[in-house]
Amino acid sequence: MPAAVRFLLRDHGVRRVLRSTLVFAVGLAAVGTTHAATAFDRAGFRREVVANPAQALAQGRTLLDSDALAQHPGQERELLWLMGRAALLKADDAALAEVNLRLGSLAEMRHDDLARAYAGFLRAWLLLDRGKTDAGLGDALRAAALLQDRSDPATRGLVAYQLCNAYSEAGDYHRAQTQCDRALDAYSELHDSERIAGAENLKAEVLYNLGQVQASIALLEDARQRYRAAHDAPRAGIIDDNLARLDLEQGKAAAAIRLSRRSLAEAERAGRVNHVILARANIARAESALGQHAAALADISADVAAARQRHLAGLLPDLLDTESRIAEAAGQLKQALHAARAEANEIASQQATMDTGADVAALEARFATREKELRIGELERANRIKALELVTAQADAARHQAQLARQQLKFAFASLLAVGAGLIALTLFLLLRGQRQHGAQYREQALRDPLTGLENRRAFFSRLQALVSGQVGEPPHALLLLDLDHFKQINDRGGHPLGDTVLVAVARCLEETLAGAGQLARIGGEEFGVLCSGRGPSSALTLGERLRAAVAGLTVATAEVPALTITLSIGVAVLGTLGEDVDAWIRRADRALYAAKARGRNTVVEAAPA
Repeated sequence: MPAAVRFLLRDHGVRRVLRSTLVFAVGLAAVGTTHAATAFDRAGFRREVVANPAQALAQGRTLLDSDALAQHPGQERELLWLMGRAALLKADDAALAEVNLRLGSLAEMRHDDLARAYAGFLRAWLLLDRGKTDAGLGDALRAAALLQDRSDPATRGLVAYQLCNAYSEAGDYHRAQTQCDRALDAYSELHDSERIAGAENLKAEVLYNLGQVQASIALLEDARQRYRAAHDAPRAGIIDDNLARLDLEQGKAAAAIRLSRRSLAEAERAGRVNHVILARANIARAESALGQHAAALADISADVAAARQRHLAGLLPDLLDTESRIAEAAGQLKQALHAARAEANEIASQQATMDTGADVAALEARFATREKELRIGELERANRIKALELVTAQADAARHQAQLARQQLKFAFASLLAVGAGLIALTLFLLLRGQRQHGAQYREQALRDPLTGLENRRAFFSRLQALVSGQVGEPPHALLLLDLDHFKQINDRGGHPLGDTVLVAVARCLEETLAGAGQLARIGGEEFGVLCSGRGPSSALTLGERLRAAVAGLTVATAEVPALTITLSIGVAVLGTLGEDVDAWIRRADRALYAAKARGRNTVVEAAPA
């Protein structure tokens, strides 16, 4: 289910990304006009936007104030689009507001849908950058709808690129991949190497989140080569920062820090605020990986302050998560806890201010993956920090008790020395045993879903990995992904208390039906997972049908809702050999689950063999 291509590597191989900084820098392709003469060098200006956004804004204002565009009305619109991108890179809200006002005036005066779409896409980027994902996706969809009748490759590429980014930000990576492929097809028709490189970078982010790491690296390297061939050093440097994050995850911290420092220097020179913040975050992660925890903590704390000062709410959850982890590694548990709480508050604040428009409400699965992983990660991190604080407090108490005991023993009679030593030993033993008991309890809580009491996503993926690696059980192994149908309608009907009641009832029903035949977990939101060793396709489908029928026969009643019928869709994937990795296995089950939804829900679908 996230620092140029800000990848986050979750526990047990669960990957998630928040934003790609390069998306800001490469989504600059304008549709353009058909005039033979040009009032400004569009390609050169596009590069200036990345190399020096402040200078690009100044040049753009000079052109707009002159008569240079009088004979080229379409180019005023293209210039404003690129100026809007420069304003986003510079985090200049005033300049962006000025650009959008001018685009709105153009749209009204000339009935120009393209100008109106540009303004919508710019608003979407700003909302996504501020963490208002729902509203940003809605604006991107509305802007795309204005251009849906246009068939030229430049417009098709622009629309597909913008939707790929919006879907990726919403956590819907399958839709994002489809849109990225369309953008690449359109830009290939144009033989536009620079736009192809931008789409490759964005698709690399999407593929990474789908678990296709090597394909992601290959796309980034190709994009970097295209920028270098075009002598576009700024964007080639940003790709370097993307690859630096991958180097860091592969244990190459020294190489990562070199790339990120080079990228930071170029971003500072150009004045790209977002890139500066994210490159510094990459450097802090690399410093921590090299054991330089104090320097890393100082750098990431300054980075968080800079993001707050610039109101870059969309970056804060990832930065605060990094600060919490680095503070924990540095032994600064209070700061780690503070950062974790701040991240939780930031996420809650963003969710509270989301604009749930009609366009977004029409999407079937807009933000499920991202929201689930944020909540799960927040719980796991809070439990981990609590466990660390408890262990530290108990260790301090034990040391203090030992010091008091030694002082008292100095003045004790020799005949009581042995008795006193025995009492101290007993006290320390009891403290240590209590500490271990508490530690075990917190470790257990970190692997349990607090609502249903089932294993959580972290524990479930650990079991998957153990099966795939052959540590336990003999193949075949069956994976069942279960998702409640129309769960949003349940929450809309009775609120979250009704939703929680339904989740608990379904969990108990599934447990009773399984009767120990498999491992059941709640892996997020309304989604459950079942893992069975030694079951082939036929047996797994039979089990899935039993579970589906049991839930379909379940009725939940509350004071507000007398009778509620529940159904679920199930995707089944069987791992027959040990040649498939966890990510590929999950993707097959996930595709089968999507197929079950597409077939009308309340059904079981088996995935194609690996």
